[in-house]
Amino acid sequence: MVINAWRQIICVFIGLVFLLVVLGCADREKPEPVWDYTNLHDALVAGDAVKLKLANVGIKEFPVDLLKLPSLTKLMLRGNPLGTLSAQIGELGNLTWLDLGETQLKAVPPELKRLTKLKRLYLNYNELKTLPPEICSLSNLDYLNLDGNALAELPAEIASLTSLKWLRLNYNKLVSIPLELGSLPNLERLYLCGNKLKNIPASLAGLTNLRQLDLSENQLTEISFRLVDLSRLERINLSKNQITVLPDNLGELTDLKSLQLTGNKIPDAEQKRIKKALPRCYVVF
Repeated sequence: MVINAWRQIICVFIGLVFLLVVLGCADREKPEPVWDYTNLHDALVAGDAVKLKLANVGIKEFPVDLLKLPSLTKLMLRGNPLGTLSAQIGELGNLTWLDLGETQLKAVPPELKRLTKLKRLYLNYNELKTLPPEICSLSNLDYLNLDGNALAELPAEIASLTSLKWLRLNYNKLVSIPLELGSLPNLERLYLCGNKLKNIPASLAGLTNLRQLDLSENQLTEISFRLVDLSRLERINLSKNQITVLPDNLGELTDLKSLQLTGNKIPDAEQKRIKKALPRCYVVF
């Protein structure tokens, strides 16, 4: 009996690993950089710091001594109670990677636009209510994390982020998304979980390179855009909405591997139709 029980546990574990790895259900980000220095004093003494991590060290204001490190390309200030961010951040012109997550920021200075080489920007879990349009001039940005803020809207200028591949907007206060969001030609991952969205603009169908889409925990009652135009989609999460039916031509999404629909009131007949339309997709009701 004990042996059989262990066999069942092992089988369940293997099944979960299959779902996470083969079906791509895990959101995997690139690993954190290997840091040259983890304190400012050592970095200043060396004078040649490229990657500097100053996370959770109690910094309460922007360290102006950072300006003495002209070679800096990667900077982490996560977990410090900054509250505000000095306009001098714009003088770190060689930055390609900037982490300002969990720093109690209430606003982002427009001078951030001067970081024209920036590719990855973390602003998650702050207190941002608006995003200055100037940030959208960061044309090399390919990753933007705004999870866990208080954003109620996005600037139309977001369409200027033409290099963006990964956009995280989970757990904000968005009641709508701008039409221009559908104009991001390289976007592959879009996360909008935990907002207040009731409708999705038809322009979202223009994200033809999208592979992962998360619209869970919103107030959607229907899919109001041509979902099948997103022909490269591999994963969709529509959990915890108020959806009762999906588009008739759902079967055209031949690359789809995972479809999450838990927490919706989808009738049995519609569930059967969805499963039949997507025989190679892992569907969860």
